[in-house]
Amino acid sequence: MARRRRKLKLFPVFLFLLILAGGVYGIYKAYDYTVVQKQKEEERQKEIKRQEDLKKYNECLTKKYIAGNISNNVSEKENAILSYIRQNNLSVSIYYQDINTGYTFAYNEDKVYYGCSLIKLVDTLYLLDKINSGEISFDTKIPYSKTYYMKDNPCMEKYPAGEDIEVSKVLECALTVSDNIAHRIMINYIGFNTLQTYGKSLGAKNILSGGDSYGYQSAKDMNIYLNKLYEDIKTYPESGAKIMDWMNNTYWNHLSFDNSKMIHKYGYYGDNYHDVGIYYLDHPYLVSILTLHGASNYKEVVNNLSRKINELHNIYDKDVTTSCHKKVYGN
Repeated sequence: MARRRRKLKLFPVFLFLLILAGGVYGIYKAYDYTVVQKQKEEERQKEIKRQEDLKKYNECLTKKYIAGNISNNVSEKENAILSYIRQNNLSVSIYYQDINTGYTFAYNEDKVYYGCSLIKLVDTLYLLDKINSGEISFDTKIPYSKTYYMKDNPCMEKYPAGEDIEVSKVLECALTVSDNIAHRIMINYIGFNTLQTYGKSLGAKNILSGGDSYGYQSAKDMNIYLNKLYEDIKTYPESGAKIMDWMNNTYWNHLSFDNSKMIHKYGYYGDNYHDVGIYYLDHPYLVSILTLHGASNYKEVVNNLSRKINELHNIYDKDVTTSCHKKVYGN
């Protein structure tokens, strides 16, 4: 009986200790929860700040260039390119544009040259508009008349003249090996006057002038077309991927000098040799180089100038990224 009373007396003690332990544990868990929540909130605020800073940084990188607002390093490189052109008595025109900011470097950009196969880029832009709007597709068949046939165009020679042919095959031949039959097919399908009006609607001044279906071009006009192509590829990735695949080639490509991803279109006839394209670096750029060195050292001229333009781009790009990093992150 006495043992039972002792048990009854100890029970409140055990109950008290149990409640106390529970209370301490509850306080510990509450404290732990508070600490964890505080850490989570701090991490959340850090991520918000990181995202805000990243947004500011990217906005800074794409802030539009103000004419004349370049560093001494960029200005010196521009002058070095101009000196190289003059010292070597080069007959060239250049138009370079940084896509992010719109910064440009140009030389003789309004000089007019016989455009040769550069017109095929305008053919492509017109048909690409029709494809992207749904009016036609890559599978749409267009006339391939026997009268369009020209010898020494092995790409289109694979397909029988006199039968309709898919737009995709014509574009592929025009962009991979600059097939002249392909251009005849496209301009006859589009219409000479329609293509001329289309080029002018984009802002080009020289389009199908000179009395034939190739016409004259300037470096400034080619930059207009490259801008349009860049936007089309970005806006319509499905059709853009096909165009990029066809234009990403080494056929008469003298703009390319390394393994950087780029697309291009060349034009070559007599004294005229031209190469225009888009370099897809972290910060992409457009470049058009038109020359009268087709009968001599066009490969060397275009390749050297392309290298120098790339060096200019890298200097300018480094200036912009460094400035933006300091502005946003302070170092």
